[in-house]
Amino acid sequence: MSNFKTLKKYHAYLLPFLHFFLIAVTFDVIITLLGLTNPMLTRVLFDYAYQYKNLTLLNVTIIAIVVTYFLYFFLNIVSDYLQIYIGQEANATLTSDVFYAIQCLPLRFHQEKSAGDLLIRITDNVGSTIGMVMGILPTLIIQGGKFVIILLIAFHMNPMLTFLALLSIPLYILETKFYASRLQDVEQESIDTDSKIFSRMQERLAGIKLIKAFGQERAETLSFGNLIRRRYRIHVKGKVLDVLRTFTNSITLQMWSVFLTWYLGYHVVQGNLTIGEIVALMLYLDQMGEPIGAFAGLATSWKTSLVSMNRLNEVLDYPSEAALEAGGKELSLAEGSVKTEHLTFAYGPDNEILHDIDVKFPPHFLTAIVGASGSGKTTLANLLLRFFDATKGVILIDEQNISEVRIGSLRNRVGMIAQEYALFDGTILENILYGNPDKTFEDAVEASKLAAAYDFIMKSPEKFDAQVGTAGSFLSGGQRQRIAIARTLLKNPEIIVFDEVTAALDPESEFHIQEVVNKLKMTKTIVIIAHRLSTIKTADKIMVLESGRFVEEGKFEDLLEKKGAFYRYYWKQFGGLAIFRQQLALEMERAARYQSHFCISVCKYLPYETIAKKEGLEAADDFMVELDYAIKKAMRLGDNSSVLESDTILILLPEITEDQMHLFFKRLIGVLTTQPVNKRSIAENDIILIGTRISKKPFRTPEELVNALIKRLTKLKQETAVFDEETLL
Repeated sequence: MSNFKTLKKYHAYLLPFLHFFLIAVTFDVIITLLGLTNPMLTRVLFDYAYQYKNLTLLNVTIIAIVVTYFLYFFLNIVSDYLQIYIGQEANATLTSDVFYAIQCLPLRFHQEKSAGDLLIRITDNVGSTIGMVMGILPTLIIQGGKFVIILLIAFHMNPMLTFLALLSIPLYILETKFYASRLQDVEQESIDTDSKIFSRMQERLAGIKLIKAFGQERAETLSFGNLIRRRYRIHVKGKVLDVLRTFTNSITLQMWSVFLTWYLGYHVVQGNLTIGEIVALMLYLDQMGEPIGAFAGLATSWKTSLVSMNRLNEVLDYPSEAALEAGGKELSLAEGSVKTEHLTFAYGPDNEILHDIDVKFPPHFLTAIVGASGSGKTTLANLLLRFFDATKGVILIDEQNISEVRIGSLRNRVGMIAQEYALFDGTILENILYGNPDKTFEDAVEASKLAAAYDFIMKSPEKFDAQVGTAGSFLSGGQRQRIAIARTLLKNPEIIVFDEVTAALDPESEFHIQEVVNKLKMTKTIVIIAHRLSTIKTADKIMVLESGRFVEEGKFEDLLEKKGAFYRYYWKQFGGLAIFRQQLALEMERAARYQSHFCISVCKYLPYETIAKKEGLEAADDFMVELDYAIKKAMRLGDNSSVLESDTILILLPEITEDQMHLFFKRLIGVLTTQPVNKRSIAENDIILIGTRISKKPFRTPEELVNALIKRLTKLKQETAVFDEETLL
């Protein structure tokens, strides 16, 4: 965009206030003309009133000077007020437009730009741009007119002197050109540094808990101080350049003024000029310096303001989501089936995330997508809501290409509950109703019940009017997530994507949300990006995503039997001791807080050492993994097991009694002894099983409980037993 078009574009923000602007400019013209009368009135005093001792002329001239001053002062106040009003109104309008444009930009733009960079555009760049467009026309009209009038008067009084005065203008042009380009570079550096400072402050203040937890207050202060010092150096550099510019301009003006003073004095001595003429000429030539300086300042300001204008152009001219969907149609849903055809997506030329995917998500169905971090699960969800557009291929909803559908229509029918849930400062009710202006308080209450949020909301004294704080800081992670779930459920979309929404929930809330999901799938298409075992087990279909490709799909048991990609993923995610310890810690917390109970047992495989000696340690460990898998297959949904070390497997059994544990031991031994594990038969006396029922919290940590069981296990030979929790202390 050319500089003229850029100027015209932002001058449009003054058009609604054109009448006020013209009044202000008119007043400025009058003010300028009033200023030009002073030298003439001064000449009258010196050449006529004083010389001819004319008292009447003296009084009239003095009164004229006083009236001119007060009129000058009054018009100046009115003009300044009008310009401030116009500037603030235009600033507010442009700020709103830039903020709206930033919100409408594709997600890719927001990932490429920092929050501080965007904040600088909304604040500093808008202010600089409006200041420029507010000043350029008055400067050209008023200072230009003033320059022409002074030039004509001066030429009339003394053409040669006026010509000599004009010879200083080329020097101003050279100086301005020299400094303007350098100040423009400094302005760009200053904006970049301020963007980094704002981003650093926003990021660090949001993560203040992490900073405190790691004791990094001093280190962060030193790091932030480096940025501040960098900004200080840049500002000093800018100030030095500005001072040098002012100094060189002043030197040029003063040296030329000295020369002109000598020239005028020479003509006075020669008798060619009167005292009144020389005073008037000196005042006019002095006033001529003002428009010349104003033009030089305008040229410099234009260069620096052009940086801000170009940054705003980048936002305002960037294709928005609204522009991308021009001509789009409304999404019409019949069943809500979703499928992709040859879907490929890349963030860059060498960063392809999804590769030629053909997949179907049936309506009224719960599909779980599993895979390692970075495999493309969340990217697929983002494509479904058109946060990004596919590089190749299409996504079809009821055979309608979503790239041909209005984005607003698509997002009204497809809901997403993401890992990065966001709450805004305000009340719980305001956050639940966010984006649902037609919903009522009663609707919000029902949605909170569905999302398992109602109970904790009602425990607050303010209930639904309770403040959530900035980004939900007054709530726990699980509470924030349930509010976010309620907000999406209130929207009632036909297709819902859950991006690991139960990650921060306690077991009760997770169970409740799982029930909600199971009900929703009766009428909606549900896609869950899953990591929790409870979610995966209840899915109608599990799809395994590896390196941007779906490599397996099927039901839980079938995929485990295949021992393919899902089998490897399952053992990596859920067979680990860390996951077991996490679940055990949750069960212990529930027992202490809600007086619930659970059972934990230890299984020891006695022939482990024999296998290790004969076939090697790796073969023995492989067999223990297979034994753990066989135990898992024999357990209920929600039970868990994990190899603790070499020959020992831990088993967690929530919500059962001691009698039920005895029955479980009997059934488990029956299963293991009748079905070979990894082609190896197991005798009943190969296994020791002991366990206990926990109903209080006699142990402070999972490690204490496990160590107590192992200690009791070492005292047994060949026995299956259940101990009271008190006897383990």
